[in-house]
Amino acid sequence: MDYNSEGEFLDEVEKCFKENGFKTWREEIPDKCKGWEYPYKADLIVWREDVGYIGVEGKNTNTLRSGGKFAKAIKQINEKYRPNTFFNGILIKKWAVLVPLTTIWEKHNEENSNLLKNEIVLFLRGFLKVSYDISLVEYYPESEWLEKGIVIDGYLQNPIKIGRKNKWRG
Repeated sequence: MDYNSEGEFLDEVEKCFKENGFKTWREEIPDKCKGWEYPYKADLIVWREDVGYIGVEGKNTNTLRSGGKFAKAIKQINEKYRPNTFFNGILIKKWAVLVPLTTIWEKHNEENSNLLKNEIVLFLRGFLKVSYDISLVEYYPESEWLEKGIVIDGYLQNPIKIGRKNKWRG
């Protein structure tokens, strides 16, 4: 699925979080930046009692070859958001990058696209977590068989799975 803007993409993901019992905040300003003329703004922060706070930096792209966008997201998280507190003193411990998992390759060769996408996603999960302690948020739109859902740290230790239930099993 292609998104016209980062905002449109984040709207859809935020809706999925809300439908699964999360509180959400968009463009949240860290405590120390509140009086700045151009404050830092975290794209999305989500919270649920059993999960805690997760800060999310979203990047809209239609290709997983956008290394520069990943680098910018990592830099924003590590330099602007992670060292600061939010909501009058809360230090958010889990930060994540969110990008669409659909690509322009799917329009040309779906079989190779899925294989390539899976390999890139597997690489990104481990690379982000081990190198930077940053999670990968994977958003899956509704399909014929499954409800929409989110996976954070998929196939790593202690993944967080939200939604994505089978429509036909009740």
